[in-house]
Amino acid sequence: MSKTQQLVLPTVTADPGTRRRRSGTRSGAWAVYVLLITLRVINIFPFLISVSTSFKTESDAAVNPLSLTPASWTSTAYTTLLSIPIFRSGSEAQPS
Repeated sequence: MSKTQQLVLPTVTADPGTRRRRSGTRSGAWAVYVLLITLRVINIFPFLISVSTSFKTESDAAVNPLSLTPASWTSTAYTTLLSIPIFRSGSEAQPS
């Protein structure tokens, strides 16, 4: 074998007439994207409702449970949650 040998790769040429684009491929892809985005918005809505309800007062949550914006913002639910001994750390977690 000689050091100057070169590897010759075969070339493949496609006949331009054989390449056909399927009609509707792009519109089908757009329809799938629109469907996925719609389903994602529907999927995330309950999570957003839960987060916004955690900042509502009890009466506001009872009157308008599906509202994304509370009439009055409050962190009472988080204060109550963090007052439970299991969520405290160190010596504060010890029952008295």
